Amino acid sequence: MERVLVFSRTTGYRHDSIPAGVAALEELGRRHGFEVDASEDAAALSGGR
Repeated sequence: MERVLVFSRTTGYRHDSIPAGVAALEELGRRHGFEVDASEDAAALSGGR
């Protein structure tokens, strides 16, 4: 199964729509057969497969 990483760390201002955006991507994943990993941890970007 394909996976998508949603990286949403911010510094300073944080937009209120970020949680809704993550939830929307998770719903799309359920509907279209891909997994969504949401993280604010920069270490997730270097994890590889």
